[in-house]
Amino acid sequence: MSRRAFYADLYTEHFEELAAMYDCRRASLNNWGSTHEDLAEMESRMEAHLDGLMLGGKPAMEVVRDQASPADASSYYGLLALACRTDRIDLIEAALSEMGAACADPDTNEEDAAAVRCAAADALCHHLPVRRAGLLVAAVQRADPHVVPVAAATLGLGRHACGEELARAIAGPCADLVPVLRALGRLECVDPRALCDHIADNRPAVAREAALGALRRGQVDGLYALHRAWPAAWAAIPLAMCSGPTFCRRVSDMASDGPPEAMLALGLLGDPAGLDVLLAALRDEHMASAAALGLFLITGGGRVEDPVDRTNRPGDDDDGSEDWLSSAAAGISVDPTEWSRWMQTHRTRLPIGVRHRLGVPSSPSHDFEILAASAFPLQLRRYLADEWVIRYGVRCDFEADMLVGQQVTALARTRATMHKAQLRAEPGGWYFHGQRVH
Repeated sequence: MSRRAFYADLYTEHFEELAAMYDCRRASLNNWGSTHEDLAEMESRMEAHLDGLMLGGKPAMEVVRDQASPADASSYYGLLALACRTDRIDLIEAALSEMGAACADPDTNEEDAAAVRCAAADALCHHLPVRRAGLLVAAVQRADPHVVPVAAATLGLGRHACGEELARAIAGPCADLVPVLRALGRLECVDPRALCDHIADNRPAVAREAALGALRRGQVDGLYALHRAWPAAWAAIPLAMCSGPTFCRRVSDMASDGPPEAMLALGLLGDPAGLDVLLAALRDEHMASAAALGLFLITGGGRVEDPVDRTNRPGDDDDGSEDWLSSAAAGISVDPTEWSRWMQTHRTRLPIGVRHRLGVPSSPSHDFEILAASAFPLQLRRYLADEWVIRYGVRCDFEADMLVGQQVTALARTRATMHKAQLRAEPGGWYFHGQRVH
């Protein structure tokens, strides 16, 4: 074997391993059994393969360019990650343009297009130098409907000042508005009315993300729009993040009709007044997993010794699906008898009208440490992060799908800000942006 062929094989191995580890990481984000340590180990291995490609210089880049394809999302992550780390702006722009064209091809189904958009956004979020944010703003201005959500996800993660461009983007063609709205909800320079307007969207995932963004910004208009949308099932979760104990009765009535969002909303709301509704739902096989998750969020009980692994496919968390709710049984008991026994022993320490999270009265510090320590599925961690900002009104740069090292840094910044702000919140109280909800 020639020296050239040997190195080509080595670069191919690095590239294939990087792509495979990316797939493993995405799957692990929605796995109840994964830990931060598991993710950190995967990310360390990904970094090692990326370093191997960087050391290969131009020949390694040629191998990657030859093998990467928008039809293979994980390979596209590898291409964009390497282009970002070597600061090859020309290759980043070319890859985004190629991705947009491939996703727009009539032969490409939406699931595949969503997967490659997710991979591209991950690569940029993980590896694009902050000083290159202008490249993403220019991409938004070009208004390629498949590139806009990718650029928006990265701009929102870095909290870049690009509100006007993103606000214009949601008025134009866009393959997926959810990442754009998520970014708008995190940029303080944006007029939040753009978010409130989309709460009336007829697509539940879009309406919910718009509502969460408006609530993160403390918009009372967002509250009014949410109440107008009620009793749409998607509205239960955002309302549970900002309401007082009187909301428990309303969402309990919805839960009797069985939408899983209502079960999760009861858990997020945290009022033990909803426990009987959740216990009753355990006897419905279609609702049992979501009800068990709701019970766990309030009580902290029900974890099983040997959870069944039910990971989702990479990208599932961004398609508006709530399939991850069914994986609650992977880590939480759905046995009504076991839960009844647990309640007999512990229920007296869960007074009605006091907001609880994992069996303890909620407070800024308690809820924050749960967010920092939890290894829950991605969408649940996103909800917990949104809820924390919505309840207490403290700026938080944390995002649930950051690299572990980035998460640690963001959480440390937020922890310092929280202590400096000296939040005055009564344990078990109900708040919206730091103001008591009556």
